[in-house]
Amino acid sequence: MKGVKVHKVPYMIAFWERNKKPRRLIPGSIVFYGSGETQFHHAAIYLGAGLYISVYGAGGDLEVATHRNMLRDYRAKHASLANPLKDSLL
Repeated sequence: MKGVKVHKVPYMIAFWERNKKPRRLIPGSIVFYGSGETQFHHAAIYLGAGLYISVYGAGGDLEVATHRNMLRDYRAKHASLANPLKDSLL
């Protein structure tokens, strides 16, 4: 996603800059859902019109959902705008 090298969830902080999710996103924005500073639950891509697309679990189905659904379904307490760190790009 966005040219970042493949990595395991525990290394998310090393590859991604996370900031407070703005009220308005542009399509293609990546959002991380979590419950703590370092606890990652899920990632989704904003499509526009209040909808996000993501894969439900490893190798699971593609799902389109709202922000509220993502928070509920993944038991997340917050969402962050995620941008790849320059060092993590291919």
